[in-house]
Amino acid sequence: MDHHQLATHVATQFKKYREKAGMTQAAVAIKAGVTVETVARLERVLRTRASANPNPSLETMARLAHAVGVEPLALLREGIQIPKTDRLDKVLLRATQTVRNTLAVLGEALVADEELTWGYPEATPHPGMAKRAKKKPRKR
Repeated sequence: MDHHQLATHVATQFKKYREKAGMTQAAVAIKAGVTVETVARLERVLRTRASANPNPSLETMARLAHAVGVEPLALLREGIQIPKTDRLDKVLLRATQTVRNTLAVLGEALVADEELTWGYPEATPHPGMAKRAKKKPRKR
């Protein structure tokens, strides 16, 4: 499959899922956080217009796919749909990249820590606080 056929296939799949979701280009754009022109340029690939965008970024494709309720991979092949997003997914989609990266690192740390007790550790004084405690009280 050459790049033109792939671009046409992705645009066809996207339009099919957008229409199946009953969404206009504007509604998808708002939900995905992109411009209406971005959505329109993707679908113009189907009409082989000069103003079409056969090479949207992967981030844009992921946003558009999630906006119509499918995984980005579903735009490459048929039949891969994800369930409706839950509350956490919706929050994460609106979160900044920094927040998502931080949560990913935290999640990896929790999974990697085999000795995690899930309890609260015993309170240990902060090293700076120990020095303060050793100081003699001031005389007035």
